[in-house]
Amino acid sequence: MSCGCDIRQCLSDAGLTPEEAEEFLRLAQQKNGCGQLKILAGRRARLLEEVHGAEKKIRCLDYIAYKLRSGEGLD
Repeated sequence: MSCGCDIRQCLSDAGLTPEEAEEFLRLAQQKNGCGQLKILAGRRARLLEEVHGAEKKIRCLDYIAYKLRSGEGLD
C-alpha cells in the first residue's frame, strides 16, 4: 500500500468508508484538524480490534496444532 499524494486513495486504502473519507475532506476544507484526527483515530481503533480478533484466532489454531503435535488429542 502506497499512499503517495492522493489523499482520497490513501484514506480508501486505510479502510475508511466513502462517507468517512468525504467527511475527512470536508473537515480539511474547514481546517478542522481535530475532527480529522477523530476520524483517523476511530478507524485505527477498529483496525486494532480486527488485529486482536485475528490474534485470538491464531492462538486457537496454534493451540490445536500444539495438541496434535504433542499427541494429547483433541478431547
